Amino acid sequence: MSGDPGIDPAVPPSGPGCVECLATPDGWWFHLRRCARCGHVGCCDSSPSQHASRHADSSGHPIVRSYEPGEDWFYDYTTDEAFLGMMVKVLAPYAWSFADDPEVLSWLGQLAAKGKGEKADLDALRSSLKLIEKYVRERGLPR
Repeated sequence: MSGDPGIDPAVPPSGPGCVECLATPDGWWFHLRRCARCGHVGCCDSSPSQHASRHADSSGHPIVRSYEPGEDWFYDYTTDEAFLGMMVKVLAPYAWSFADDPEVLSWLGQLAAKGKGEKADLDALRSSLKLIEKYVRERGLPR
C-alpha cells in the first residue's frame, strides 16, 4: 500500500483541527481525519458537518488517516476498507505550536483584553509561549 498514488507522505497536515469547522464560530467535531494525499484535516462522519468525507468526494482523494493521538489507521472511502498505518509510509507531522492553536490564541486575546489590550501585551504572551514550547520540546515532554 505504500506505493499508492493516493498517499503522499511528504505533505504536512493543514492544521491542528478541521479546517472548515475552525473557519466558523460554531464549528465542532468528534474526531479528525487527515487526507493522505493533500493533508486536509476534516471532521469525521460522526461529526455534524462530516468535512473529511465531503473533502474526499469533492477532491477525489479517498484515503484518510485518523488524526487522533495514538491512532495509526487509514480508511479508503472508495473501497470502504480500513488498514493499519504500518502498511504505508509515515505521513509528515504537523508542526504544532501553542502560538498557532486557535484555542490558545483566543485565550491570549481574552487575556490581553482584560489588561491594557495593547498589541505589545499579546506579542509578549506569544513570545512566552514559544519559550514554553522550546522547554517542552527539549525535554521530550508530552504536549
